[in-house]
Amino acid sequence: MRSAERHASTAAVVTGLLLATGCGAGAADIAHHSSTDTRITAKVGQRFTIDVEENSSTGEHWYLVPPEPGDSVVRESGQRLRGADPDLTGSGGRRIFAFEAVGAGTTLVVLLHCPVAGSCVGGDASSAPRPSATAGGPTAQRITYVIAVE
Repeated sequence: MRSAERHASTAAVVTGLLLATGCGAGAADIAHHSSTDTRITAKVGQRFTIDVEENSSTGEHWYLVPPEPGDSVVRESGQRLRGADPDLTGSGGRRIFAFEAVGAGTTLVVLLHCPVAGSCVGGDASSAPRPSATAGGPTAQRITYVIAVE
């Protein structure tokens, strides 16, 4: 087999493996939205994220809070913090909330932004976090996203 043929054959095998393992075009099918994209449109079966800046080393946190999105329209598929070192003060990153559009309709996703330690209370097994009445500094803010699934 000549070099050019070998290269073309190898490229075809690698492309096939990437597509079969979900590392090819499927990874690009996730739509990413920032905290300012409060109106999101998705198609049934589409995955999407809401990405927000977070610096947990200074007490800043984002939470998914009630009302929960309608699970016949959107299903939460997890969250993670990327690019931050929580032990290094000032090391900010991005909190990524992941969802999948599962059925046609409209629903809400509500995130609570707690900008500093003490700006929110609760958040244990018995209650969702909520803004603190006595924070004294920057106050917590709810951001509501309208999700329309076609």
